[in-house]
Amino acid sequence: FDVDESEITDDFSPTINESWDSITHLMIITTCEDDFEIVFNEDDIPELNTFKKLKDEIIKLKGIN
Repeated sequence: FDVDESEITDDFSPTINESWDSITHLMIITTCEDDFEIVFNEDDIPELNTFKKLKDEIIKLKGIN
């Protein structure tokens, strides 16, 4: 994204940033999977549509409390 880091809050989503389209969503998912060495459940991927949901799922998959 071409946004300032300070703009990325828990509410950051496609409705807030128009550049977050379906292709960008898949890029975010695959980048997170690679960087965090995790695999998202395919059924969950469409629902990971805010920064908070994505962050929470990464924490869950990494087993961090």
